[in-house]
Amino acid sequence: MPNESLPAVGVLVLEPSGCADCFNISRYVDDLRDTVTMDVSAGDPAPFHPARLPALAFNQTLERYPDEFVAGWETYGSRLVIPSGKYAGTWYLLPTLNAPYVDTASGSVRGRVNVTYVGMASCAQCYDVHLLRDWLRARDLDASRERDVDASSAEGKALVSRYAISALPTIIIQGDTSAYPAIAQAWETMGTNESDGTLVLRGLERLHVTYYDLAHGTVMRP
Repeated sequence: MPNESLPAVGVLVLEPSGCADCFNISRYVDDLRDTVTMDVSAGDPAPFHPARLPALAFNQTLERYPDEFVAGWETYGSRLVIPSGKYAGTWYLLPTLNAPYVDTASGSVRGRVNVTYVGMASCAQCYDVHLLRDWLRARDLDASRERDVDASSAEGKALVSRYAISALPTIIIQGDTSAYPAIAQAWETMGTNESDGTLVLRGLERLHVTYYDLAHGTVMRP
């Protein structure tokens, strides 16, 4: 529970325009409600010049809270002083650490990806590749754009051929995958990063699951 003897911190939610699928920064607010009393409202991003949007801006009241709230802030945000105007004062800016987000320098949206689960309906005993959805989300991958493709379909065959897939089911992640460093790091042992930036799940034997080996035409069990 927040310390009720401490005043509410003014928090501004700074949202980008034209990015409906950008990360929901309100999740940060929800995570803090148990420790910080907040007065939350929408704000204008322009005076804050954030490198990324969405972002949160905390007013100087945050300094009234224990030191750990502002100590080392520069490692994930910035402290700035706005000299005049509606938002005059000291602020602690926290840009989103999650994609998708708007890179304000270029105006481009980073982190839009498509997740394709390539399954094999004829292999009833094969593991459910959708079980890895939680794994992706735990590493902050936005999996809202996802779909299923069966390997026996024309599109499925094309994907299998294009990426030389030898085991099914698998996952193919296409798009701005470089915006997810945690995923890219994990993929060094889980699969391959193709020349077009696509991530392909491979090495299913390391997952200790039942899968279909296309090269040998047989079901492989752990």
